[in-house]
Amino acid sequence: MAYDFEALPNVTNLRGKLPHDGWQPKNSKHDKTDIAIHHSLTTGGDAYSFSQYHVEENGWPEIAYHFVILKNGTIQYCHDLAVIGYHVGDSNSFAVGVCLVGDFRTEEPTDAQKQALRDLHDCLAGGDMPNYKRTRGHNEFPGYGWKECPEFDYESVLQDSAKEGEYMELSGSRHDRQVAILEQLAAEGIIHEKHAAEMKADEWRKSDAIYVLYEIFARELLK
Repeated sequence: MAYDFEALPNVTNLRGKLPHDGWQPKNSKHDKTDIAIHHSLTTGGDAYSFSQYHVEENGWPEIAYHFVILKNGTIQYCHDLAVIGYHVGDSNSFAVGVCLVGDFRTEEPTDAQKQALRDLHDCLAGGDMPNYKRTRGHNEFPGYGWKECPEFDYESVLQDSAKEGEYMELSGSRHDRQVAILEQLAAEGIIHEKHAAEMKADEWRKSDAIYVLYEIFARELLK
């Protein structure tokens, strides 16, 4: 598995499956330093409809964004991080685009979208983008101050995931934090210590019933 975010249970891999007319250029994930937050400016839609619009109406080879987050919290994985998306003009070569479905001039992201954004951002900024520096809204990139995008307080949403919790260590990767949570739960006798050891050794099996229970724990404790 190339990236931590691919292990998130709500990620759907759509790479190569969306409408396209050619392919967008690439550099490297190491060239990506920024995360760009967008809203779709639509009340509905998904990666398929956005890709079709970008190709047929804008004349672009593929969908602009690396990720699309649906209202139900599904994260549609559209491009590898090495792909140069068409979403912030002159900053495209170093920015990963994340688009939340919705028109946030008149509505708010759903709770499921906020949690999905937090989880995805934790993975990207926590190691999947080795040279990560900062996260900005579309209208915070040079030349886009006029844009009404993303039109929601993404900083507050992301700060929620940065709050130090009883079972959470801020430093380290998402995997490290997951291990820390399981070790704490094992120490308190909530789960068997072997499950913490399995996670630490990367022997975690999604078929295990404890995996499902852990996902519930993690979503609450990593908030």
